[in-house]
Amino acid sequence: MAERAFADRDASYGRVSRVVGGVLREALRTTGATAIVLLDQDSPEGVLVARIAGDAGIPLTDFSDPKTTLTAHPANKTALLTGDFFPRADLLPLGDLYATQVGQLSDEGWSGDPSVHALADTVGGIEQLDGLLQRLLEGREHLDSSDPTFDAQSARIVQTAVAGSRFRRARAGLVPKLGGRSIGVDLLD
Repeated sequence: MAERAFADRDASYGRVSRVVGGVLREALRTTGATAIVLLDQDSPEGVLVARIAGDAGIPLTDFSDPKTTLTAHPANKTALLTGDFFPRADLLPLGDLYATQVGQLSDEGWSGDPSVHALADTVGGIEQLDGLLQRLLEGREHLDSSDPTFDAQSARIVQTAVAGSRFRRARAGLVPKLGGRSIGVDLLD
């Protein structure tokens, strides 16, 4: 997880905010929409997206009109890859940030449906889950049994969870690209 950890919270927030804010602005411009309806706005991720939107001058509204608004769900990458719930939304602004990264940027931590929390508990915590996801999906490290940190059973459990989300990932809303492999861009198969 060290490679993807945010060393400087303010600098990391600035980078994420610039990318996500820019993508949200461009989505509004391209579609002609005037505001974004932020779903699950009380979650830690929702609070973070609302902050980013505010900093970027992006209007949020509770009024949904398909002609003038876009929907955004703030789910994190860990939840999207392994959870039982996959939101139907035009935009997934934090869909390329792992739960631990969201936790580092948010004063409130991270969220996910109960299946994500159960999976994290099964493999030894959210840091371990995110580490396995990175190793399995981003190719940053190769898993092999000679690695003392390799846990074959946990790897199989995580691979099964990720395989279960394949169909839904292929139909994901727009995800700002912040990492090496992004849902909706690189993680379609």
